[in-house]
Amino acid sequence: MLIVHATIEVDPDHHDAVLTACAALQDATRAEAGCHRYDMSADVADRGRFYVTELWEDDDALGAHLKQPHMKDFGRALRDAGLKGSTATKYTITGESKLF
Repeated sequence: MLIVHATIEVDPDHHDAVLTACAALQDATRAEAGCHRYDMSADVADRGRFYVTELWEDDDALGAHLKQPHMKDFGRALRDAGLKGSTATKYTITGESKLF
């Protein structure tokens, strides 16, 4: 299993447009094979910052996701929204346990 956490920075004036693009991407991605979780959220203190938290079965599922047309559509939406930068980190899960 893999966890991916991403941060996206855009022009705050395009906040609502990015929320719309996030909703479309989130819905499409959740239907993909190997996707166990895909959550997108806006930072409550910074209208130009968004977060993505993903849980994937394996590298093959994640790789297929990155090639999907809805990922390309989302990339275009971010560029149109004045993309300032983004980071994504992949973590490999070796085990899990309940915290609460």
